[in-house]
Amino acid sequence: MTRNTNVIFSVSPEAGKRSVTNHYGLETMSQSERALTGLVRVVAQADDFYGDGKDYRGPLLENPTWRAIKGQAEKAVARTRDFHHQFLEHFRVVRIEETDKGLVQIVQLVMGS
Repeated sequence: MTRNTNVIFSVSPEAGKRSVTNHYGLETMSQSERALTGLVRVVAQADDFYGDGKDYRGPLLENPTWRAIKGQAEKAVARTRDFHHQFLEHFRVVRIEETDKGLVQIVQLVMGS
């Protein structure tokens, strides 16, 4: 199961606390709006070409907002040390994992430069 959502916002420190924008630069939603419903875990893979970091596997989130997803993107960039890719272009629900807390959507971040 793969579900995509298209969104672009910067996770660089210069971006500040602006609203999430689409690829045309138009405001699409407030960062306080819910991005996904249910239990979610954000993951990102490290790439030795762009950084010397490690894969990121975030904490379990329940009904995360766009602000929470942005926070996970910031942590993923820091963990993977891929400072070249600082724009969250979209994310994919790549699989569902069964845990003792219920079904968890595993979300892979797709970062651009």
